[in-house]
Amino acid sequence: MTHHALRRLVHRIRVAARSDRGTSVLTTTIVAAVLMVAVALLVQFALVFHARQVATAAAQDGLRAGQQHGATPNAAATAARRLAAGDTTLDADPPEVTVTGRQMQVVVTGTAPSLVPGIHKSRVRGVAAGPIEAFRAPSQR
Repeated sequence: MTHHALRRLVHRIRVAARSDRGTSVLTTTIVAAVLMVAVALLVQFALVFHARQVATAAAQDGLRAGQQHGATPNAAATAARRLAAGDTTLDADPPEVTVTGRQMQVVVTGTAPSLVPGIHKSRVRGVAAGPIEAFRAPSQR
């Protein structure tokens, strides 16, 4: 390569380095990647929020079933399990039903699915508590 050809090559490299060619493609690629990550994180948050709502609704449903006069804690657990199993955004554990005196508490826990790789599955919990219905004679009130 001659000295003149080498100078032309160096000149072309310098001009290409100062050129704006290709910057719009690079900018679009970076912005698109950031937007895709933001949307994935937003959907992940929505999945966790929905799973928490399902867990709470299942606990409330179980509590309503267990509060009825003559109902057992097993009836509360069955109702909570049935509602939690009907939704795919909650991988529910068996419900916990606690009866203390005339009060009942139903706790539904589980995991929400993970959409974003690298983010572990989130644990969610729904709790409902209230009094158990019982017939009382007027003399017991």
